[in-house]
Amino acid sequence: MDPIIVVSVILALVGVMLGAFYVKQGLEQAEMKRAVQVAHHHKLARRLLRAFDSIPPQYSSEALQKFALQEVEKELCTILQITPANPKIRRELSVIQERLSNTKSSEPDHIDVKSLDEANDIRSHAQALLKYVHQSYQANLIAKDIARNLNNQLKKAISQTALDFYIFKARTFEAIDKHQMALPFYERAKQELLKHPFLENHAERVSVVNSKIKLISQLDQDQRESEAANESPSLDGAIDDLIQEEDAMWKKKYF
Repeated sequence: MDPIIVVSVILALVGVMLGAFYVKQGLEQAEMKRAVQVAHHHKLARRLLRAFDSIPPQYSSEALQKFALQEVEKELCTILQITPANPKIRRELSVIQERLSNTKSSEPDHIDVKSLDEANDIRSHAQALLKYVHQSYQANLIAKDIARNLNNQLKKAISQTALDFYIFKARTFEAIDKHQMALPFYERAKQELLKHPFLENHAERVSVVNSKIKLISQLDQDQRESEAANESPSLDGAIDDLIQEEDAMWKKKYF
């Protein structure tokens, strides 16, 4: 066989192999890029949903519910544009769309925030959503009036969390007659209310807390006076015993 033909065939085979290699490498890079994009959008969707679900319904308006769920829906739809045949994402999207169809406003109400860890968890997730709202507004993804409404709602949630924690702790101590420990928590609740006059039923809440502070202060004073009165006889008795002992020693010494 002509050497030139042999060389040409070899070169052609090498070219085909190189072409196949680069095509395969390009496909792998494209697949890797899609995987990175899917992971990014899925992580964002889960983070948003976790933050939203960590905020009690009593602190969440219908507008906040719709915003958070629609943002999660948007991220999941973006994933399906990248990987249309993704049954897991389709199931997650179906759940979110079902929740969106059932959003409703709930009456603002207090809840029992029983620990500092629970309060911090709610506050940190509300702050995460607040940051997301700000970033979305700065990127011109949401209108100014919507951003302002969501901003106010999330700030209320943050303030309400602290207030409900203080009230719960105060009532817990009050229930077991530990008035000295209940009083500081009622005073902190009052300070929180004074800092945030936009909370619902603000004037009524301030009045209730002020009444509690007055009542607890009086109960604490009564308790102190009662304890002091109970201690007096024993103290007087100890003094009488000491006087008698001294008197006996004096008589023994001089008589």
